[in-house]
Amino acid sequence: MPDSPTPAPAVIAAYSWTPASACFRCGRSGVETAEVGYLPHRSISACATCVLLMEREREAAAERYGWPYAPGTPPTGRPSAPNPGWNP
Repeated sequence: MPDSPTPAPAVIAAYSWTPASACFRCGRSGVETAEVGYLPHRSISACATCVLLMEREREAAAERYGWPYAPGTPPTGRPSAPNPGWNP
């Protein structure tokens, strides 16, 4: 993990939130979610708790591999990098 992870408000602000949806990761429904990925004809959304956990993992991976990190953006360092929730 990075020594000083990006503060939660900065991570939350990097996403657009939709009310009353379901989180793909934890299964909670009726919560605000943000799109974190896309499959053909379907977006993948996660709740704030899961977004924070996934971003923490992304930030640690970016530090480990020397990649730049910004909350809410696709990872870099690999061609055709998948969605923001991807963790190498």
